[in-house]
Amino acid sequence: MTPLSSEADPRNGNVSTRSQVTRWAVVLIALDLLLVAAFLAHLEARTDERLRFFSHWRWHGERDRSILEIVGSAQLVAASALLVHSWRRRAAPVYLGWALLFVVLAADDLGRLHETGSAYLRARTDLPALPGLRPDDTGELLVWFVLGIVPLATVLLTHRRSDAQARRDSWRIAIWCGVLVGFAVVLDMIYVTVMGDLEWLGVAIFVVGESTGELLAMTAILLTAIAIAVRPALERT
Repeated sequence: MTPLSSEADPRNGNVSTRSQVTRWAVVLIALDLLLVAAFLAHLEARTDERLRFFSHWRWHGERDRSILEIVGSAQLVAASALLVHSWRRRAAPVYLGWALLFVVLAADDLGRLHETGSAYLRARTDLPALPGLRPDDTGELLVWFVLGIVPLATVLLTHRRSDAQARRDSWRIAIWCGVLVGFAVVLDMIYVTVMGDLEWLGVAIFVVGESTGELLAMTAILLTAIAIAVRPALERT
């Protein structure tokens, strides 16, 4: 009996998928670590002349439209493109729902939508300050809610209409989105409540930790999208 070819053997397909994702993981995580190292170098550049190349504000990972933020947003856009590709191949609408959410998140980061929206609300309404937070933070949370409600509703509706494999993929993506929200929103709000009591080192730990966590979560989302896109046909049952 003729043995199965590598294209026909599901086991070989699984190995191929893992190897492709592993290669991408090595490249993307290495890039993330380099960006975090550059962020740390930027924080030290004020006192170390040898690091003057990193003194430019774009190396500060917490600044809007920094190199680190741009790379993270680019990863979300890439994940969106791959999920649209998977939706077209699989006809699983939940992939399209997640793609829409990631496009909105990337647009929010690069376009400073929640900051701009919060400033607009502050200029026209008397926003309350939630416990431990500022009125600006209340405005940002409201804008995030408005921006996210349609994409999240789309994900929930399309999740139920997708096949079992797509729903498992959706849960994996949801986990990494939860990690992203934990760093981008929860940790940020904690930092706002305690930053007045922190020394310089404590502030640095918070801002670097938040930026690193956000970037790694975005990388995990992109790697999940890559794994879905390169999954062998025989595995999709």
